[in-house]
Amino acid sequence: INSFSNTNQVISKHLNWKVDIDFNTKIFKCIAEFKMIPLINDLYEIILDSMDISIISIHINNDECDFKIDIDHKYTKVLGQPLTIIVNHSKTNIVSNQEFTLRIEYNTSPNAVAVNFLYKEQTLSKKEPFLFTQSEPIYTRSLLPCQDTPSNKITCRCEVITPIGIKGFFSGLKISDENEGSDKVKSTFIQNVPIPTYLFAFACGDIHHRQISNR
Repeated sequence: INSFSNTNQVISKHLNWKVDIDFNTKIFKCIAEFKMIPLINDLYEIILDSMDISIISIHINNDECDFKIDIDHKYTKVLGQPLTIIVNHSKTNIVSNQEFTLRIEYNTSPNAVAVNFLYKEQTLSKKEPFLFTQSEPIYTRSLLPCQDTPSNKITCRCEVITPIGIKGFFSGLKISDENEGSDKVKSTFIQNVPIPTYLFAFACGDIHHRQISNR
């Protein structure tokens, strides 16, 4: 068993993910909005996998939720910390097979196990820093509180925000680039094929496109 998540009671179907990458602090400042479907009527908690994540707030259908992170779980060193979100039925009406929205605002740790940062001096061009992620086998939970198990596959729309001069890429089809304020750029990607979370990946740096064939 590699996941704390209660996928027998609720499943993720789609993720809208905003990821603002701070290269100075090595922190991802994120908003994750899941479209989820309960498999039972009496859903009283949602359990997600997490690893050294700092939660700012959690909402279900715009109602703020209580939550707890079990930092003393006996498997914490291997699997991270289970994030348990309390479903308050007095405020939130959740019915079996009826989609609802789970919104989590959070920051990653500067030591997130899935992320590898390189200083600009370590790159070929020596112009900009570089980062890449490695989420296999169970390290997406250090980037995103989620059902980090291959038994659940989801689609995703991801906005990657980086400093100007650093291009951000995600494991999906790029649909746009636009300025985000005066000093950042936002690249938006979609992944319409449902995939397990361990296939979520980022690469950011002084990256250039070059055609290598006519295909």
